[in-house]
Amino acid sequence: MKKIRLAAACVAVCFSVVSAFAAETASSAATAPAASASSSVPAPSAASSSSAPAEESLSVTKEQVMSLINQFKKEKDFSGKSLMKYNDVLTYASKSHDVQVNITEKSNPWFANEKVKPYSTVLLLSYICGNLENQLKQNVKKNMPYEGDKFVFDTYAKIKKQDKSFVIDEIEFYIQKEKKHTLQMYLADEER
Repeated sequence: MKKIRLAAACVAVCFSVVSAFAAETASSAATAPAASASSSVPAPSAASSSSAPAEESLSVTKEQVMSLINQFKKEKDFSGKSLMKYNDVLTYASKSHDVQVNITEKSNPWFANEKVKPYSTVLLLSYICGNLENQLKQNVKKNMPYEGDKFVFDTYAKIKKQDKSFVIDEIEFYIQKEKKHTLQMYLADEER
């Protein structure tokens, strides 16, 4: 039960960050000249704010999610404005009955580290993308924390290139486990 509450809380944080940015963008777009309105960031999909039953409100397809994940792999801009375009990935992860993403202290210990805060949304999105990508490729509903963490490592490396001071001991520890080929087994123990 703890992991489900944590997952819901993390996704809620992502949605609140993205929603706050969307509201800010919408209000500035309303007062902006018409020429700049076409370059504004789209508001989050209705699925992210709907209270309708999960499957009825899901307005994104598996193919669209895979396309967004592939796009995110190439992403270098981790600003709130840029991350808005991946809102449907979060919606799919939280509302689809076809996938299962558990966010736990064991699979994501770095979220307890205060230094993660400036990048918590992008790291959470990375974990969800890696976890979802493999489930969707394999057509299986099974939490895949190892694949999620590997995706986090790639994003972490990109962040470190941009921000040399960003060093998270918990992520570094997991990267060392991966280099020793022990991370997958370590995380698999949690899934049993």
